[in-house]
Amino acid sequence: VQTPLEVIKTVAHWFYKIFEADRASITLFNGNGKLRIIAIEGIDIIQLGVELPIAGTMIGRVFTNGKTEYCKDLTQSEDADCKMLLSGNIHSCIDVPLIKNESCFGTINVGRLNIDGFTEQDIVRLESVAYLISTLLYIDNLTDKLRIIADTDSLTGALNRRAFMRQFAKTSLEQRRSRGVGIALFDLDHFKKVNDSYGHDAGDQVLVHFCNMLRNICRTDDLISRFGGEEFC
Repeated sequence: VQTPLEVIKTVAHWFYKIFEADRASITLFNGNGKLRIIAIEGIDIIQLGVELPIAGTMIGRVFTNGKTEYCKDLTQSEDADCKMLLSGNIHSCIDVPLIKNESCFGTINVGRLNIDGFTEQDIVRLESVAYLISTLLYIDNLTDKLRIIADTDSLTGALNRRAFMRQFAKTSLEQRRSRGVGIALFDLDHFKKVNDSYGHDAGDQVLVHFCNMLRNICRTDDLISRFGGEEFC
């Protein structure tokens, strides 16, 4: 099963092939006012991992307005990203937004060496495929969120019993030959008295606090699970 990043890289590859482009790239909004190039095929004058500002760029304008732009002649553009593409002999490009639920989360850019290298039909095709890609990426992201919800205890945020057993089986298989594995079980004594004396809200706070204590003590790659009730692992 491909990861979301692998899917995006595959998308960039096929955009590059299908549209016979000299360059294709995908950017995603990083949440800090910039668009990060996370996949690229062909001429890599703007390299993988570069973060481009939204202001003063073609892709930034496409991201902000949620509308496709076609620059027929990059020599006539004042946009910073277009000038960067031109330095790699890309002379025309199309940039389309990735939109889902009326929210833009990135863009796809395809470029060619020649001036006015694309037709109106190319633009329509690119927008259609971008819409499909947006939907697939949205579904993939939603699936990840649902998986997290299904694997997580809603009160403490720790793994539930089912998810712990699955992940522990995988981890123990990977590590038992190298450094071994260990497991610790916790049962909070007299927890029922807390609920009876102070109420279930107070009991919930105790469970959350205990789980946070485990996070502070354990390593980042350790598995923490609420097995049920006041039992943790």
